[in-house]
Amino acid sequence: MTSFLACALSFHNASTRYVLSLAREGLLPRRFKRLSARTQAPVAASVAISVLAVAALVVAALTIADPYLGLALWTYATGVQGLVFSQAVAAIAVVAYFARDRRGHSLWRVLVAPRSAPRGSASASS
Repeated sequence: MTSFLACALSFHNASTRYVLSLAREGLLPRRFKRLSARTQAPVAASVAISVLAVAALVVAALTIADPYLGLALWTYATGVQGLVFSQAVAAIAVVAYFARDRRGHSLWRVLVAPRSAPRGSASASS
């Protein structure tokens, strides 16, 4: 139960941060950008994610779905697929960006065998 709770909290936090980011970029309504004055936590996005979660639980309860097999397994599997997809799109976007603007590095360094610069090198500080 503890690991399930940790997973649920982690997923809630990641979802909340994505909603906040999408609102900052103007892809979701501006009200989701509202932060707590005390903690700077994304309150509006957290409430929205919580409302969606409660709605899903109500639907599951009304349809007498198995809480684990009918709800958690499908929602978490879909969520994990969404996160992996968004990470893959971000990785492709980084490669595409540096393919157009190599910032003085060779094609080998940017596309074929990219790696972080060694510590103390001139390019690591720039």
